[in-house]
Amino acid sequence: MHPIQFPNGLETDTFLQKYWQQKPLYMPQAWPDFSNPISPEELAGLALESEMPSRIIEQHSAEKWSVRQGPFTEADFAGLDGKTWSLLITDIEKYLPEFMDYVQPFRFIPDWRFDDMMISYAPAGGSVGPHMDDYDTFLIQALGERHWQLEGEFRNLPFKPEDLIIDTDLRLIKHFNTTEEYHCQAGDILYLPPRIGHYGIAQNDCMTWSMGFKAPNLDDMLADYLDDFADTNEHKRFTDPNLNSQTHAGEISAEHIQNLQRWFTAQINTDDDTFARWAGRFLSRRQHTEDLLFEPNLIHELKQDQLTVETNPFVKFEFIQLKGKTYLYAGSEEFVLSLSLAKQLSSKAQITLTMTTEQDQSVIKTLLNKGYLTTL
Repeated sequence: MHPIQFPNGLETDTFLQKYWQQKPLYMPQAWPDFSNPISPEELAGLALESEMPSRIIEQHSAEKWSVRQGPFTEADFAGLDGKTWSLLITDIEKYLPEFMDYVQPFRFIPDWRFDDMMISYAPAGGSVGPHMDDYDTFLIQALGERHWQLEGEFRNLPFKPEDLIIDTDLRLIKHFNTTEEYHCQAGDILYLPPRIGHYGIAQNDCMTWSMGFKAPNLDDMLADYLDDFADTNEHKRFTDPNLNSQTHAGEISAEHIQNLQRWFTAQINTDDDTFARWAGRFLSRRQHTEDLLFEPNLIHELKQDQLTVETNPFVKFEFIQLKGKTYLYAGSEEFVLSLSLAKQLSSKAQITLTMTTEQDQSVIKTLLNKGYLTTL
């Protein structure tokens, strides 16, 4: 797959320095030879399947929208004739791993930031409404034309009730302030940072792809970190051997608060290596715990030191190097292995592995048994 052609001679590093999480960038013909591999009819066919995460968003009036979750039937689509609607299917690259080829040009951004690839279809006039996202996204025009309106300032969260169109299952912006407009054709890409309001309307039969990059949420990080911390620190308690007497037993003094704060902060302020290994487990979490795509291989012994495998698209493979060791993270689990094997496993491709050590063979056997890999 060809790399993205940034405008005005931009390189990936310059894009990241000047635009990433800072301001939108319209990239006309960023994929000049782009060929759309899926038709609207094929996309609708996927929405009939029970495992595919699909939605239909329908606009009834300027301030009345509805959303339905799939799977759908052919009768559902027949009932949309003459209406204004959009079909969205998320996680395409997980259910159809061949679409990972289209993710490759965006891998100058770390994999732990990548969330999913979504494909939407809409007939003329179709839209998902004026909204903003909490993640970075590259909007790729795959078929037809879509007209985009953008707001010029970052929206703050949480929204105030008066800022939203009420009585919808969607977070739609009521008073949209257009400052930029772009007309995207097949091969164009529009990058949007988080919290920039955008409103895209199909001008004809239109398919738009979205590459979404989601940053970790502080609430999730805190909950997971403290759960992990509590597992190994349940017996630790605050101590105060230098306690002084006080006049009012009901008072929690400033000194007591300071002592508790210092003690608490010291306990959760783990060393860099401990934090790094927790981060590896956290960032490799499986978001779709019920899905694996591959059945566990149940291999008890590897008979050879060379094996061709494919990685499970529902499992993130990431690695960290610490003090001469390489730690692989997959599905929140940690494995110690060689650096060369870690690089191969995180390449997101069909791989011919060469395992020169018993340790590497043991890791591969475990990953096969869990269904994180499959043999070819």
